Amino acid sequence: MNNLPPELVAKILEYLDLADLRRAAAVSRDFYAIAWQAGLYIHRNIRWSADSGGFMQHTTLNELVRHALKKDRLRLSFSCSVMSFSLELIEKAPFPSSIHDLLSLITSASPVLVSLKVMGFPRFIASLAAALRHSAPNLAALDITVPLFYVGIIVQDLSVGLFSGCAPKLRRLTLQNIPLGREPVAAFSCLDSVRLGYGDQFPPIELVRHFPLMRNLHVRLMTESHEPLLLSLNLDGASDSLRKLTIQFHHLSARTPVILTGTDMSGVPDVEHFGSAIVWSDRLWHRAADGPISIRLMWRSVREISISIVPEHGRWRRVYNRDDWAPGKDEFPVLRLPGLRERLTYLRMDNNLLPSFLECNGLSLGTLRKLHIDFHVRTPFSPMIWPPDWLHVLSPLDINPYSFSEQDTSAHGFSKPSYCYVECGALECLAFFAMDKAIAVQSGEVAFLGRALSQCARRAQDRATLELFGVDFHVPVVQALLDETFAEVRRHDFEGGNSMPGRDGGLWDREPRP
Repeated sequence: MNNLPPELVAKILEYLDLADLRRAAAVSRDFYAIAWQAGLYIHRNIRWSADSGGFMQHTTLNELVRHALKKDRLRLSFSCSVMSFSLELIEKAPFPSSIHDLLSLITSASPVLVSLKVMGFPRFIASLAAALRHSAPNLAALDITVPLFYVGIIVQDLSVGLFSGCAPKLRRLTLQNIPLGREPVAAFSCLDSVRLGYGDQFPPIELVRHFPLMRNLHVRLMTESHEPLLLSLNLDGASDSLRKLTIQFHHLSARTPVILTGTDMSGVPDVEHFGSAIVWSDRLWHRAADGPISIRLMWRSVREISISIVPEHGRWRRVYNRDDWAPGKDEFPVLRLPGLRERLTYLRMDNNLLPSFLECNGLSLGTLRKLHIDFHVRTPFSPMIWPPDWLHVLSPLDINPYSFSEQDTSAHGFSKPSYCYVECGALECLAFFAMDKAIAVQSGEVAFLGRALSQCARRAQDRATLELFGVDFHVPVVQALLDETFAEVRRHDFEGGNSMPGRDGGLWDREPRP
């Protein structure tokens, strides 16, 4: 019982009324005691709407609160929704008695609440802040939201006297469209995780002043504007505690760039970005951005890719989840940043991102040692390299590379290509990994890929080795092309379910090391 996740048991208890809980306690006092010792709680969803004239709920909440207040270990969790589209009620009309009853209920439940989530119109939220005037000794998570469709209605600053300044266990806070005043809220002094959401402008907040012990910050903006978004975060003094920064954007114009102004993220070990294209700058990198760097390009959906950047020592990380990716364009500007490109030693990508990578014309990756390509059969793309229309440039003749015989390759002089798209003069290994099951690819495609990576321009003994994990060639194999492109071809059996079990050492998944 002690190992059960609270969320799972809370979902079960949510549908039990008080009589059922009492019967369960009567049958098994041990269950009753162990459940509360494990920190489990009873969750209730509370909804109010003007149309229904009041609340929609499972059981009498007042009785539940009274019962919890009598039990030392019994804890409660509330999710409340109080919505209205009546301008009269939103702006100045007196609240109906049912809303006052809810505010009184929340006030009385403060000592036993472990989680409180409230979404409502601005006037109700202002009244809620006034109702949360008592200490909350067990509260661990607080979520207060004003939906964006109340835009234009003034929302009051959150009261600095919330919970009388006493919420010693409060660690997680979510505020959506809730302004903070100049003075910090004393109850927020021990927060570990903070989520802040606003419209198209992030208000000027001295984050460290309000959240001095914050380790995790999630910023979310939503806009319909087609103009560039300007984001400025005051992270001064945050480097001592802040470990993870997440920036998320939702908007109708997927091409709206996000410009980070006056925001120095160099002291934050872990930064993750969700949304449209960003304007790349050195302020995004960690101040200790030295030594070899690894990059992973992952295809997630038709328009979504993920770019992960980590150093060899693993002490910082940058992840960019883009939702505006379009094949056929130079979609990897990160590879052109001098401060990063000159230290890139390991690049890993999904096979269906290869065309976009090869279209980075004139890109030189002079320090790249290993290029690792994952082949996913589950994607809507065939497990092939899918070279674009530039293949014929590698030959004096326009010949289908998939139908070569070894006589054709020698006869038409394919050992001396005249063009390459990405210069990889130090490449030591080109590795193919079958992710889902063993596959076969065209040897002509593989050879042309090696040539597009400038391998034929190198001495034979300096060329990259081709490593195939769970990958074989269709017949006929154009062995002459392979021999003229790679120093050696090594084949390995399919390893099953993962491209490199134990080989990456958790490089892409782990949190940065301290």
